[in-house]
Amino acid sequence: MTWTLPQIQKTKQMELPRCEHAQEMLDTLVDGLNQYKITIEPIDYMLGAATVTLRFRLAIGLTAQKIKSRMLDIARILQANSVRFIPVIDGSNMLAIEAPRPDRQTVFFRDLIQHVDGNRLSFPVGLGIDGNMIFGDIAKMPHLLIAGATGQGKSVAINTIIASILSCNSPDDVRLLLLDPKVVEFMPYEGLPHLITKDKKIITDADGIINSLNSLVDEMESRYKILADARCRNIDDYITKGNKMFHIVAILDEFADISMQAQKEFETAITRLAAKARAAGIHLIIGTQRPSSDVVSSVIKANIPARWAFTTSGKWDSLTIIGEAGAEQLLGKGDSLFSQTGKIIRAQCPFVTDDELSELIKHWTSQQQENTDDDFILGVDTTVDQEWDLPWNKDDPKDVMIMFKYCYKITTVCRGEADWIINQGLAFEIGKKEVDG
Repeated sequence: MTWTLPQIQKTKQMELPRCEHAQEMLDTLVDGLNQYKITIEPIDYMLGAATVTLRFRLAIGLTAQKIKSRMLDIARILQANSVRFIPVIDGSNMLAIEAPRPDRQTVFFRDLIQHVDGNRLSFPVGLGIDGNMIFGDIAKMPHLLIAGATGQGKSVAINTIIASILSCNSPDDVRLLLLDPKVVEFMPYEGLPHLITKDKKIITDADGIINSLNSLVDEMESRYKILADARCRNIDDYITKGNKMFHIVAILDEFADISMQAQKEFETAITRLAAKARAAGIHLIIGTQRPSSDVVSSVIKANIPARWAFTTSGKWDSLTIIGEAGAEQLLGKGDSLFSQTGKIIRAQCPFVTDDELSELIKHWTSQQQENTDDDFILGVDTTVDQEWDLPWNKDDPKDVMIMFKYCYKITTVCRGEADWIINQGLAFEIGKKEVDG
């Protein structure tokens, strides 16, 4: 197949404008803390897209805990809704306060995507507190949890990752499995040649999503056999030797809904994939707007090391996502805490516009007809193409009782509606023999 990558428009190096109030904020912090007999030595400030980071040293004899206990007073002094305390700055004895920038700047996807390195699965995380660009690499993560309260930027972050993949990769390089319990979130991507499902569909129902994850497990095991036969340790070694194999990125938006319906099956599939799928080139990105401990379980946290937290409703949700408080103090609208290697970095997530997404989708779907001989489709199909003769009468109370009582005895992993019918039929026959016998 011959694919043409979209042309990335080159723009000038993004530079944040100066903030006229930054030095004034630093002076105000010094004077305000003096009221509480806390003496600090102002050092400098750093400008981010959404924050001003005020750096200082404590007078001899003062502890960082003294500053931490005055966070509400510091927010009042700086006339800010919330501020965040940084007790340790690597390589120095300085401390810092992150405060909202009065003239907040928007970070656009188009200004960052042109600086992504040659890695297939790199994407722009945003601008850091010092104004420098931050990039993530799905291949190194190798799985990512994105969480935050409603409307704080989680969906924009997911769209940024998808847009990055579409900007830098053809379907021969990376394929997508989009799982959307909310039905409408990924609807614009339907029909993309990058989609790995039959008819390039988005999977929306709970059964289909569980089946999709189980099919990914089967694909993972199949790839390991291929890698073993080729005497390769991972997908990169396999490709380096001249073989062809594409990465698969599965993206699930709002897994809380799936976890509530089939938590055991969901966590089993997630655990198997998270533990082994990296070398096979399969990666998971899951998101939720309910980052509570009953949704983001210890099983999920233990197997998905990379985290991207947006504003949460409380510190307990922040603890669940990133292991420490702080996300509840973010400013919203894309302000986030990102952790790929264990170190937490604050970043302003880039905004990808609807027009930019539409152009990418149009670019790839226009090539779909020219490359119709797709040689791989993930074994996921939740549709029923024929009528099935059920072995029980749904209007017979006795048959219904047998089904409810005995269907749990069949625990085979189902693959599509056909196997579901067969398994239910087996359960009915077992139950009927025991009742009649």
